[in-house]
Amino acid sequence: MKFRVFLGLVFALVVNLGFADSIKVSAVQMLAHQQSFEEFKADVSRYVEDAKKQNADIVVFPEDNTLNLIYDLPWKKSSLLNLAKFYDAYKAYLLNLAKQEKITIVGGTIVRVIDEKIYNTLIVALPNGEIIEHDKIYLTPVELAFGYNGKGDNILVLDTDKGKVVILICYTSEFANISIELAKIEPDLIIVPSYTDDIYGLSRVQSAIKILSIQNFAYGLVVGMVSNRSINDLEGADGVAQALFVSPQQKGFPLDHLKRAKFNHEEMISYDFNITKLHNEKKVNDVFPHDGLNIYRKVSFDVKSIEL
Repeated sequence: MKFRVFLGLVFALVVNLGFADSIKVSAVQMLAHQQSFEEFKADVSRYVEDAKKQNADIVVFPEDNTLNLIYDLPWKKSSLLNLAKFYDAYKAYLLNLAKQEKITIVGGTIVRVIDEKIYNTLIVALPNGEIIEHDKIYLTPVELAFGYNGKGDNILVLDTDKGKVVILICYTSEFANISIELAKIEPDLIIVPSYTDDIYGLSRVQSAIKILSIQNFAYGLVVGMVSNRSINDLEGADGVAQALFVSPQQKGFPLDHLKRAKFNHEEMISYDFNITKLHNEKKVNDVFPHDGLNIYRKVSFDVKSIEL
C-alpha cells in the first residue's frame, strides 16, 4: 500500500485559533446506543457548547460515533450504506455548529461512499466555514469484514498558528511507518479519535499514543466510545474507552499521563496543552527518538542459530 504522504505530500491546513501559546482541547467519551438523528445532534451540540464555555479551541468526538444512528441494525454492508445517507446532513450540521460556536470540531467519523468505495471518514468543521474530510488510512479486519473497502492516503495535519496538530484515526496510530512519517511533520499535538470494543484494543491505542508522544516530543490524546460498563463487566460491550491525555515523558512534564477520564463512562474532559513549554523543553532535552531524520542509521539483521 503506497501513501502519498510518505512521498512528502502531507495534507496541511492553516487554521486560525488565536495567538496564545497553548491549545485547549475537550475530548468527549460518547455512549454507544441507538439514537435518532435529532437525538444525536442534540448530544453533539450539548458537548460542543460545554467545550466552548470552557474556552476550548478544539472539541474531539470519537471514531464511529455516528454508528449510534444505525446501532440497532445488523452489522453488515447494507447498514453501512444506510449510515452513508446521513453524511451530507451531518457535515452541514457540523459546519453550522462550528461557525455558530466559533470552535474547531473534530466530529468523529461517518461512512462515506465514493465510486462504490466505502470509507470511514473523519469530518473536521472549522469556525471560518471550512470543512475537512479525512479518510482512515488503515482499516481493521473487522471493518473490512463489515464492508469498508476505501482507504485514505494522507496523514491529516492542521498547521495552526499555535502549533502542528496531527489527527490519526484509531488503528492507524498503531503502525510503525506512520510514526516515521510523523518525524517529518514534527507535530506538537497528536489526536487519536478511536473506537475499541474490548480492553485489549483500548490498551493498544493508549500504548500507541504514549509511544508516539515520546518518539516525537509531542502531546497526545486518545478518546473513544463507551458502554457505561465496569471493567469487570465488559463481555459483549459495544464500547470500551478511557480518554487519555499524555506528555512526552521528559523532564518538566508529569509522568504517565496529564489527565484521564473515568473508565468507560460517558463524560467530557478538557486540558490546556502548553505549546510554548513544549518547544522550550524540547530545546533543553536532547534525548528523544525522532530528533530529526538524520538520527536514523542504516542497519541490517544479524541472525544467529542457537539451541535452547
